Amino acid sequence: MTDIRYSTTRKLLHWLSALAVLALFASGLWMVELGYYDAWYQRAPAWHINVGVLLFIVTTARFMLQRNNPTLDASAIQRVAARVAHLSLLLCIVLLTVTGYGFSTADGRPLLFFGLEIPSMGAVIAQQETVMGEWHELIAYATIGLSLLHAAAAIKHHVIDRDDTLKRMLIQ
Repeated sequence: MTDIRYSTTRKLLHWLSALAVLALFASGLWMVELGYYDAWYQRAPAWHINVGVLLFIVTTARFMLQRNNPTLDASAIQRVAARVAHLSLLLCIVLLTVTGYGFSTADGRPLLFFGLEIPSMGAVIAQQETVMGEWHELIAYATIGLSLLHAAAAIKHHVIDRDDTLKRMLIQ
């Protein structure tokens, strides 16, 4: 296999993104169970939004860096599968951001990102909060599914193929 190296910055962005996806998914599952009088009912969504917007910013940078990825020394089908999986993960994160923004601002209130007001999307479709909330949940599950597939592929490369795919993404 070709000696492919990723910068420490790219590795760090990769692992921070993975951690953020897991934290956001877990917090999303937890938040929907909170009651109105729970102390975290107001705080948790603000945290979720802040981390989600940061993940969107990092994902945008990672998406722009995708075309600079080296060509893997693998079969054509493996290269296509890897490309589709990576782009699908990045697209899911973008769609999660759009749907989260859509249902959070459907009532006309701005989105607060570390105190910075991001103007509201407003209501652009009927029952926007419900529709975008449902899409947000479905895309979150798809993101976790793709993440598990991504992790399984890395483990397959390490255990079965015995190549350096996983080792190249570890921060050393």
